[in-house]
Amino acid sequence: MRIVYIYGSDYYLLTMKIAQVLHYDGKQAVIRMDGLSKLKSRAYDMNGNQVGTLVRIFGPVSRPFGLVSLKGSLNSDKLEIRERWK
Repeated sequence: MRIVYIYGSDYYLLTMKIAQVLHYDGKQAVIRMDGLSKLKSRAYDMNGNQVGTLVRIFGPVSRPFGLVSLKGSLNSDKLEIRERWK
């Protein structure tokens, strides 16, 4: 999904991708993404609360894995990865 935000003369394109949580150990979560995302993209739970940041991408390009550094506990088996482009 892509959303365009316009602030004065600036505009931002926000892309969102759903990711499946495969493993969670308290401080980090391994996720499976539908496509590539930018490093340092923010990860949100399905309630819209920011839970962490995407810090590593590995695996096949078509359906990569990602490592999310978590801020706190995780209570969802799906995450939303949001990228902001200017």
